[in-house]
Amino acid sequence: MRFTATITIVLVLFVVGLIACLFLVAKKFSQQTKENFTISVVIKENSDSTEVARLGDYLSKVDFVSKTVYVSKEQALEEHIIALGENPAEFLGFNPLLASYEVNLKSTFVNAECLKDIEQRIISFSPVQEVVYQKDMIDLLNRNLQKLGVVLLGICAIMLFISLVLTNNTIRLLLYSKRFVINTMRLVGAKASFIRRPFVWQSIKMGIWAILLALICLGGVLYYLQKELGLVMNLLTLDFVIPIVAIVTLFGILITWISAVFAVNKYIRLGTNKLYYI
Repeated sequence: MRFTATITIVLVLFVVGLIACLFLVAKKFSQQTKENFTISVVIKENSDSTEVARLGDYLSKVDFVSKTVYVSKEQALEEHIIALGENPAEFLGFNPLLASYEVNLKSTFVNAECLKDIEQRIISFSPVQEVVYQKDMIDLLNRNLQKLGVVLLGICAIMLFISLVLTNNTIRLLLYSKRFVINTMRLVGAKASFIRRPFVWQSIKMGIWAILLALICLGGVLYYLQKELGLVMNLLTLDFVIPIVAIVTLFGILITWISAVFAVNKYIRLGTNKLYYI
């Protein structure tokens, strides 16, 4: 029965680990999506090179920027030709495109309010002609990410509730066979804390074994997803793995401890005659 209970807890902790993975993947996806959003800082024609360099230095050091790339007039023309297949310089006689800084923002600053403030700060530099970005896309992106977060939260809450109930019932079923032993200890005068101690410790040890097995299974799943399926997102980094290990470990110890305490307390309170009818 203890082996069966351990396997059940392993499956529960595996589900908890998958829930944690789902949350972290969603968070990482949201962060990467926002940080891929680019704003273009267009430079005026014939701007002073010193002022342009000062602007670039500011963008590379300011707290809201994650990456800055300078695109010269020539590079902009090459990219235009590749994208559209035509060269405007051939029929105009000059390159009409302007140099720019392509700026990726940190994810926490990708919202309408912050972008307005950022635009005002950048436009104050004399070489800047305009700051170009898709305002409608920002609102659409944030709304879709919020909807995705709500859906994931609902799914995870349901799965977590099922996991809690299943683990609690498993521990209670394991201790059900010990109810007469618990009653005998109570009748001979043992204190409740003394009665609880061995059963709680046994449940915690079972939880520790379940934690180790669940983490091994989760590690195998993450390795398969990363190596075999060739996911772009890196799932084997410390900032991804450590929170999962911590959540599974904490949940495994807490739920086995709490479930064992409640189950033992129930049998301690019951009279001898009632033990035959449960």
